[in-house]
Amino acid sequence: MTLPPAIDQPSLEKLITGIRDTAWSWDRAGFPALAERLGWTIRLENEDGAIAGGPWPAGDDAIEVTYDDGRADEVTVTLASTAGAGDVPPEFLTDVFATAVRTATAVLGEPATRTPGARRRARWRGPSHTVEIAHLGAAVNLAWAANDWLDLADRQSERAGR
Repeated sequence: MTLPPAIDQPSLEKLITGIRDTAWSWDRAGFPALAERLGWTIRLENEDGAIAGGPWPAGDDAIEVTYDDGRADEVTVTLASTAGAGDVPPEFLTDVFATAVRTATAVLGEPATRTPGARRRARWRGPSHTVEIAHLGAAVNLAWAANDWLDLADRQSERAGR
């Protein structure tokens, strides 16, 4: 059985270290410089967001940025996805998630929060932005988001009962 592509551990460590060591304006105009610094190739950008590719396996169109009023709210990086991949052992994404959390912990320290269950998450909250690794059923994603935006999204999810 051929497994779907996933980010490799050295690329993941480089990505998380790059995020940790990067300060940027979080505005649309600053995204091209951020993408260049992190080795991403912008494939599409408009007023709503951007899609970029990363320099790792499964990196094609793996990075998505959403804009609101010219500011980036969140950068989402797909580390692995089983969508459309047929029969994939359930441990594939579990292993990707575990590797991502171990790697992020080595770079960022212990997570501020962990959420167990079918949709596992680990979060590293900084002064203004949070890094989150999430196992979402058919994918494992890394999200880098503004704390105020993430707090709002959390409140909306709580109200919706998710």
